[in-house]
Amino acid sequence: MRWFAYVILLYVATAFQVARLGKISPGTYPQIEYLIILVLFYALYAPEDEAALAAIITGITYDLISTDIIGTQAIPIALLGWLVLRIRMSIFRDFFLSQALVALFAGILLALLSSIFKCWSIPHAARLGFGSLVWQGCANAGYTAIMAVPIIYVLDKLRPILGLESGRKNGYRT
Repeated sequence: MRWFAYVILLYVATAFQVARLGKISPGTYPQIEYLIILVLFYALYAPEDEAALAAIITGITYDLISTDIIGTQAIPIALLGWLVLRIRMSIFRDFFLSQALVALFAGILLALLSSIFKCWSIPHAARLGFGSLVWQGCANAGYTAIMAVPIIYVLDKLRPILGLESGRKNGYRT
């Protein structure tokens, strides 16, 4: 894994996340969670140690661009990276439906965990209500799952540049 390429991808994903590129409506949801897609891609294809470190760094970056306390997103994102690392050998990583379902379940789990952390640690988030935070996160998860497939496809084409093994031998996937 090439860390310089990861930092560039992290910068681009963070810029897209802050700019809310691809947002459907001017309201609060749904929006694409680009940083979650980046964590999922590295958790699916990178070596285990480097993917776990990439998930932690991405989670801290997510906290730095949000107005929340450090850890409200970093801890759930690191847990998501770890869970995807545990299941990645049990799924067909290159199948689009597997990628979409992993993105959907990861987004829903992130919505639940981050809502718990926000309601526990941030007073104004508790006033918004747990249900409203989870609903917003689940709407983001659905939209992210739909958009994860083409984004992971593009990232998959960049795997040799990113320093991740391509998984191809003699033209066939192994």
